[in-house]
Amino acid sequence: MNKLKVGVIGTGAMGRHHVRIYDSLSHEVKLIGIFDNNKTIGNAIATQFNIKFFDQLDELLNECDAVSIAVPTIYHHEIAKRALELNTHILIEKPIASSISEAINIMSLSDSKQLIVQVGHIERFNPAIVELNKLQNSQKTIGIDIKRLSPYNGRITDVDVVQDLMIHDIDIVLSFFNKSINDISSINAFGKSVFSHNNLIDYAVASIQFDNGIIANLTASRVTQEKIRKLCLTTDDSYIDLDYIDKKISIYQWTNMHESVDSTATYKQESVVSRVFVPNEEPLLNEIKSFINCVRLNKSPVVSAYDGLKALEVCEKIRENININLKTPVSI
Repeated sequence: MNKLKVGVIGTGAMGRHHVRIYDSLSHEVKLIGIFDNNKTIGNAIATQFNIKFFDQLDELLNECDAVSIAVPTIYHHEIAKRALELNTHILIEKPIASSISEAINIMSLSDSKQLIVQVGHIERFNPAIVELNKLQNSQKTIGIDIKRLSPYNGRITDVDVVQDLMIHDIDIVLSFFNKSINDISSINAFGKSVFSHNNLIDYAVASIQFDNGIIANLTASRVTQEKIRKLCLTTDDSYIDLDYIDKKISIYQWTNMHESVDSTATYKQESVVSRVFVPNEEPLLNEIKSFINCVRLNKSPVVSAYDGLKALEVCEKIRENININLKTPVSI
């Protein structure tokens, strides 16, 4: 079997992990090289992994079957468009693009060229989320609460916390319940800028109600001292607690016990906690292996361009609602 020829565009914090994983999959792919506007960083990464640094984007694209795009969001559309024009399959980091129109353009171009576009919503490949998906069919969901909290990171200057962090959980909620923006009956969101110099929102909360009554409460922060990634699911017969980082799932259920003493009925409730086995796997490795498999077999990706568009549409509605609430004084 011929090895798939791959490359990485952008070698910042996320891009270098893509390089690391492609390098570890040398039995499946041939890592052709990397491209980065910062030649100093690019050359250093190329030297570390003993691969070629390309100073011209088209030169790399012309030698690759598929590439990972891990550049700042504002460049997603430009680079994705060029890759697709040169018949290259792409794994593009989230969000798929800076705007809905750009996302639609990427999706349309990939459809017309019959090329794979996979969007890097990495939590879909978190083994804890994979296991949670196996549980959800047997239970009726009442609500879901997700917290994604991080310390401040000065390197992120082009997107707010909704586009940067909350979009992960928007995608999880939409995929988990098989919903889109058309299934949402209401959104109410608040946010504030804390450290960002350009007034980008650093802390945001959003409450989403779907047309079937399910309520999703999302909190995203990049100003919290502790890194927290938690999902809590309330169903008709259980409470499910998931930790994205530790990859642990606990299920809390009530057990009803009836006792009778001297013909007098008594009733007692006890909570039973079960732990779900979750494989210890790296989400990014799973994501990239899935991408490679989709390209090889010409399969639809787990997270398609359309999925990326759906998440971005809800993301933009939340941002719009935050801006409205920032401008509207609350009277009590």
